[in-house]
Amino acid sequence: MYGTEVVTKAEAQIVEKVEHKNVERVDIQTVKKVERKVLQLVRHKAEKPVIGKAVTQLKEVQLEEAHVVEQSPYDKLPFPQRFLTKAQKKLISKFRKDMGDVGVKLPQISNMHDAHK
Repeated sequence: MYGTEVVTKAEAQIVEKVEHKNVERVDIQTVKKVERKVLQLVRHKAEKPVIGKAVTQLKEVQLEEAHVVEQSPYDKLPFPQRFLTKAQKKLISKFRKDMGDVGVKLPQISNMHDAHK
């Protein structure tokens, strides 16, 4: 019986060690899974502000580019008021008509240059 008891004790110890190692492996695997999930959440949370900042910067750049106005290929006129706009011509025409209705005669001026003499 002595030999079978030793073998039984040895088997029990081996089974116990194997079970203990299996439990340790399962614990380690569980810990690794939890760590992976936590790291994924942390990475995701860390990436969100970075992505948000990148999108904001991209929008700012697009807005800056959108406000660029092309310059005219022509030289600027030295006196932009020397030409009458349609609204100004209409106003002058109405003024002349109203003054004519009252009986005041105004001299005919063909262009603005003549008006300033």
